[in-house]
Amino acid sequence: MFKKKLQNLKNSRIVVLSWLLFRSILRLGIIHGPLVFQKMVFNKAQQNYVEFTLPNYANKIYARPKTSDIEVFETVFIASRFDIKFRNIAPNLIIDAGANIGYVSVFFANKYPSAIIYAIEPETSNYDILLQNIAGYENIRPIKAALWKDNTPLSIENPEDDKWAFRVSADQDQQKSSIESITVADILALNERSYIDIFKIDIEGAEKDLFETNYRSWVSKVGLYIIEFHDGFRDGCENTFYSAINSLQYTSYRLGENHFILMG
Repeated sequence: MFKKKLQNLKNSRIVVLSWLLFRSILRLGIIHGPLVFQKMVFNKAQQNYVEFTLPNYANKIYARPKTSDIEVFETVFIASRFDIKFRNIAPNLIIDAGANIGYVSVFFANKYPSAIIYAIEPETSNYDILLQNIAGYENIRPIKAALWKDNTPLSIENPEDDKWAFRVSADQDQQKSSIESITVADILALNERSYIDIFKIDIEGAEKDLFETNYRSWVSKVGLYIIEFHDGFRDGCENTFYSAINSLQYTSYRLGENHFILMG
């Protein structure tokens, strides 16, 4: 029985990897697709990170092989889950909250080269790779902090989890707090703007805190929200957001784990 289950797991992994390879070839081409796939999945050099180039991207892309970077890469560059095609927009300001290693920021920087993009990521190992990925993009402004409802000292509550799943929480012991927080108002003040054209939010449950309080001054000053809700481990994330925009006009649809909320 155990051997049968083990074989089923192996077969399932083969199917998943084969599908990823197929999609990589379709999206990136017969040359780049297999090369990227091999470096991300079957890297044998025990390197901390690998680098590669993508079609139509001038700068190198960096990733940590055999980590959740693979899933993030697939979501952004293979599945193109952030390719906004339902509305012709020329954004001036984009906020990438929960930027991880910068893939979404890089995607937006290539698609909207005239936009200013704030890439916000609190965790050090992610932020270090993010800096490598955004090198050469003058329109991406990195911020090592966590987006929060106020300027409260924070800490990462699950440092042993996958690289894309780090969660922050308010820390009562300010002496031990290691994460700086930043508010939406702080970001707008940095750029002296009052309107956010695209607001991407993937902050592992902290979206509930963000839209519980201190949001009224800016919640209506957003053109498009792209949000991944995390009700799976924190109840009320989605309801809290929709309660915050309840008095506003909007249309919404879902693509994969992302909810696209077009305001107005």
